[in-house]
Amino acid sequence: MGIAGGKLEPIIKWAGGKERELPYLMPYLPVKFERYMEPFVGGGALAFAVDAGQIAINDLSKELALLYRLVQRGDRDFFQGLRQIDGTWKRLELLVDDNIEYLAAIYIDFTSEINSTEKTRDLLVEFVINHTPGLTGLLESDFNIGVDNFLGEVVRNLTSKMSRMKKIEKEKGKLGRGDLQDNIECAFKSALYMHFRYLYNEAPKYELTEAF
Repeated sequence: MGIAGGKLEPIIKWAGGKERELPYLMPYLPVKFERYMEPFVGGGALAFAVDAGQIAINDLSKELALLYRLVQRGDRDFFQGLRQIDGTWKRLELLVDDNIEYLAAIYIDFTSEINSTEKTRDLLVEFVINHTPGLTGLLESDFNIGVDNFLGEVVRNLTSKMSRMKKIEKEKGKLGRGDLQDNIECAFKSALYMHFRYLYNEAPKYELTEAF
């Protein structure tokens, strides 16, 4: 994959990324490259930091290479999908804000042993059923598919998150209100991530393009 030269910030975090090591690496590189090639680019911190007339990058990860190709060609579907994901993320935060009192009460009854794990899960299932229009409304048209999976992920992630929160409180003391809300919001965001991963893995089933 070739790109025009120039200094850019990495667009993705990658295991083994060299962004923090750049101050130590750059002094050992030529000030100017005619052509820079990197076969295992990862997050691209080094490739995007060099000053070269032409840069060619590649990676063993087909998904990562695809990401760079989509960005390079300014794929409209890809960027529309990113905007939709960002919008969904923000609407999810508002949904948590609107329902935090009720969800916090479910959690408090769970930690107080008023309700069992099974009862807590039943209450969360009931919450999801009652809020199905709002939850599915989070997903813009291109991602409003396989919604039963998303609703199931919300229940699974809220149930497991509350169990972990309860364990943490037993070991380290009560969570503050802000931490409680952050953890519940994290469960919803985890559910959303798992739904996007599900759609990615099931792309042929839902006839999704490579941009998704």
